[in-house]
This record gives sequence, C-alpha cells and structure tokens, in this order.
Amino acid sequence: MIRDWCAIIRNLTFYVMAGNVWEWCADVYAAYRSPHAPPTTDDLRVRRGGSWYSMFEDVRTAHRDSCTPDFSISTYGFRCAADRPPE
Repeated sequence: MIRDWCAIIRNLTFYVMAGNVWEWCADVYAAYRSPHAPPTTDDLRVRRGGSWYSMFEDVRTAHRDSCTPDFSISTYGFRCAADRPPE
C-alpha cells in the first residue's frame, strides 16, 4: 500500500512549498510541552511557514508564530486535509 502511494508521489512535481502564504492552523499557540497536550481556551492559534511578504528568516516550514482566529490578511491561508476513505 505504501509502495503504491510512493510511486504516485514520485510522479508528481512539487515546487517551492514554503513562502506562498502563512499556513493558519487550528492548534492552540503555546510553548512546546507535549505534542499531545490538550487544547486550551486561549485565543491564539498557530501559523506556520511565512509568506511572499515575510522576512526571509520566516519563510521555512519549521517557523511557528501566532495569530487570533478572526485575523484576516491576504498573506494567510490554510490547507485542507481529510482522512483517506476506506477501500
């Protein structure tokens, strides 16, 4: 199964994935403690990656910052994801 998926990925072409828009995440922004820490009621959420309008130090997938869920600007985006349906 994984081999089949890897063959599909190998045939796709991806170009610079970082630097288009910040990726807004629903994860609560907090200090790194545990990857399985329960969410809190804080207003800040995680944004990652930088955008075309960011300083060069921010344009990397590991960069992590915060924003409120109601903040909107053209340099923020989000990634849609879904579980693969059962076969």
